[in-house]
Amino acid sequence: MTDLNGLNYTAQQRADLYSEIASGAETGWNFTSRFSKDPFATVGNTTNLQPLMRALNVRGTVPVDLNSILYDAFIQLAHLYDISIGTSSAASVTTSPPTFADSLGTNMAKRGEPSQAERITQQAALAANRHRPNAALRKAAILDLMWDSQKMAFYDFNLTSNARGTFFSAAHFYPMWLDIWPDEVARGGSGAEQVAQKMFAPVGLVLSRYNGTFPSTFLKTGAQWDFPNAWPPHLYIIIKGLANIPSNLSTQAYPRLGSETTSFSLLPPGQLGLSESQLTLQPLASGQGASTDINYDVSGTWSSGGTPRSGETWSQALIRGMANRYIGSVFCSWYSTGGSIPGLLNQLTSRELQATFSTPESTGHMYEKFNALDGDSAESGGEHTVQDGFGWTNGVALWVASKYGTILDAPKCPTIDITPVPLATRGLGKRSTRFIGKRV
Repeated sequence: MTDLNGLNYTAQQRADLYSEIASGAETGWNFTSRFSKDPFATVGNTTNLQPLMRALNVRGTVPVDLNSILYDAFIQLAHLYDISIGTSSAASVTTSPPTFADSLGTNMAKRGEPSQAERITQQAALAANRHRPNAALRKAAILDLMWDSQKMAFYDFNLTSNARGTFFSAAHFYPMWLDIWPDEVARGGSGAEQVAQKMFAPVGLVLSRYNGTFPSTFLKTGAQWDFPNAWPPHLYIIIKGLANIPSNLSTQAYPRLGSETTSFSLLPPGQLGLSESQLTLQPLASGQGASTDINYDVSGTWSSGGTPRSGETWSQALIRGMANRYIGSVFCSWYSTGGSIPGLLNQLTSRELQATFSTPESTGHMYEKFNALDGDSAESGGEHTVQDGFGWTNGVALWVASKYGTILDAPKCPTIDITPVPLATRGLGKRSTRFIGKRV
């Protein structure tokens, strides 16, 4: 509000800006260039977010992620009503003495009127049948207004311009998470697998170009829902979307990258809304093309992306890469801030812990968000300091470990000198670090 008071705005302009800021907070993406009329406003000067904030257009945006969630809400409500119909007759069975309501229901049945259980069943069926058409209409609107068949991606719809937007973000993956597929994929047949591959090509780009997991957007603005901030829920949604791909649409291996084929060249033209030169470079990378895919290995994997499996398809490879990157980020940030496992993993020394402003009394932190550029760093940005002890970080880590534990490699933490616990103390006979980071 102090910033608002310093602006030469009319009362209406102040009210509009406040509404935009409040709406931006309600989106959960507080804040991001995704909802700005001028997304490039702070690129190159990420210390001052005011130009980005003053251009917010949240109220003029129809978000693809929100509408995907609403679609699924209708589906789940219909399903719950179906369950109630299936159990209503059983629920009415009782061993208790008949009540007045039971007697009333019996008398109504004798007069040809529906019993209370029958009325509940009828009402539930009507409710379920209301929600299914609503879900179908929502899905049709998402595909009609938000799917771009040329760029092979989903975008928000802009009410101000009355047109589909062009700004790419992690919201693109929400429809696939909730099984909303464009006709090009849903009908199968020739070309369907190629479209599905193109839809997830940005995942391969992140694994190949960057050290961490998937960022909210590819614009570095200083806002906390922009590059390089990577949020655990998005990792979950991307992996779920990949897992939802029908097996007959993921038969090929992930393409081999090199001088002719790069992670950027696999994207449909214009999909990210940015040229390759506009993408942030991973430190130590330079130029464009193959030189930027510094984390891709000719063996068919990515740095800290796990070990390729025989017969692995492209979607399975991307799942493996993302799962390993996430567990690596979670583990290494926890370890670098004082985490240890008695008898298995020694804590870093006091001097090493100083790098993260931690002390020997620290027990390790699970951060709310991570850094696409740095595998063991919690990213900053936004209006508050980085939070730790975060539920969605813990929840996604547990889910990934439980679901994909068999394809996880031991994390390799950058710039951290891991001090191993002698295997002799574990009854294994010699010193080694090969168990560091494995699930226990």
